[in-house]
Amino acid sequence: MLIHELDAKEDLEFALQKVMETIKAAGEGKQLEAVLAAASQIGYVIPKYFAKELDENLAKKLVHTLRSNRKPCPEYPRIRRALIELVICIVRSCPPEPFTSVFRDKGVKDALDMVRRTSSSRLEKYMVFVGGEGMVLESTPLADLVDEAKKLLFTHDQATQTKGA
Repeated sequence: MLIHELDAKEDLEFALQKVMETIKAAGEGKQLEAVLAAASQIGYVIPKYFAKELDENLAKKLVHTLRSNRKPCPEYPRIRRALIELVICIVRSCPPEPFTSVFRDKGVKDALDMVRRTSSSRLEKYMVFVGGEGMVLESTPLADLVDEAKKLLFTHDQATQTKGA
């Protein structure tokens, strides 16, 4: 591993700590939308460090925020996508327990079902905006992300039940 790669990894670890602190402290809105998106992207790059930063309170906040954002919001149109991407990242990156249990106990599947049944807004279909206009379409539709999250949660749920049997 090159020395600059080590520095970059340390920088990402530090950034992840700050992002997680901000998620926990942030209310709803654009700031939360931005840090959720940043957390999932960092989590995909350094998943083993990502798992260290998670705790049950964070998982509870994510479920609560998803439940309160079941419908598209024009003020922060990417928050639902960012939440679902972060849930996917957590389930992929972390040991199944305690996070999948917290997600299930807090009703994340119901919240995901509600998002799935709600049609995406025009704004949610874009990843890049210029002057309020969507310029670059998302590569994965929101409904497909919901399906992926549910599949991952169900797979972990089934694996846990099989091990206990």
